[in-house]
Amino acid sequence: MVHMRIYKFGMLVKDFVIKDGKLYVLSGKGGGGLKKLGDEFYSAVFWWDDMDDAVMNTKAGEYIIRSKNRVIHIDRGTLLPVRQAVSAFNRRILITYSRPVNNSGFWYPSVIEISAGEFRFTVKLKKLLKNPPPGRLDFRIPVES
Repeated sequence: MVHMRIYKFGMLVKDFVIKDGKLYVLSGKGGGGLKKLGDEFYSAVFWWDDMDDAVMNTKAGEYIIRSKNRVIHIDRGTLLPVRQAVSAFNRRILITYSRPVNNSGFWYPSVIEISAGEFRFTVKLKKLLKNPPPGRLDFRIPVES
């Protein structure tokens, strides 16, 4: 599941959840592009998922994993991602990772910079939770009637 909140000038402009392949827009405008953005963000954070038919090589202190649409460079010492290139939406998406943090023994890069053509944005992760229980104010999936 991906729950993203996008802010512009400190104000919430989009709030959406992607769960089980379905897009739920909580605020702001929706659209197919929003689901693709969420899917690519998920792939940027959980870079090891969906690596079918990948090949790995080593070069200058890095593991380089190549698949049909992605090339990921991983630091051999820390096993954290350094950068990634993704071919999607008829463009090349470049992702760089920096500022690793330790969250109770689980290391992850706290800054992810994503650029695709003229679009560039930086994601700063305050905390990455693995399968957290939903809180009182968290998104609840609507019950189908």
